Amino acid sequence: MKISFTLTEADYRTVVQAYFESGRAGKVAKLLTWLGGLYLIVSASRDTYRGDMIGGPIFVLVGLGLICWLPLFYRFWAPRDFRRTPHLADEMSFAFHEDQIIMTTSKVNSTVRWDIFTSWRETKDFFLLLQGPRCYAPLPKRAFPEGEVDAFRELVRRKLDPKAK
Repeated sequence: MKISFTLTEADYRTVVQAYFESGRAGKVAKLLTWLGGLYLIVSASRDTYRGDMIGGPIFVLVGLGLICWLPLFYRFWAPRDFRRTPHLADEMSFAFHEDQIIMTTSKVNSTVRWDIFTSWRETKDFFLLLQGPRCYAPLPKRAFPEGEVDAFRELVRRKLDPKAK
């Protein structure tokens, strides 16, 4: 099975968001920032009520900043990183075989065994083959030929899912 694709800036933003939100650490970070932001906003209203006209507004601003930082990260920093890393926009090809994966771009030609990947995740639009923290290969489902998405999912399960081995 072979796929070829080019990631767009929008793809990269979607992949980064999906990666962080699909993992346990991302969900915990999101929850803690929301709770911290809400705590600061509630504390600010209490301080303002008691007459602290400086601390209250500062707490509100910091609380809103905590609540908004993840959406802002996905909206601004991920696209900035994409633009600063030109090879992300290169055409990529992946050939999946039973014992290996061949990855090719204009700058890289690499053959790796399946066990270089520690796990995988699936989102609505992508498969992510994970090598370690923040190190993954994004594979857009649109790159697969008609009917091959299910076959690839089964291949990945067989190769990377510990329960399937």
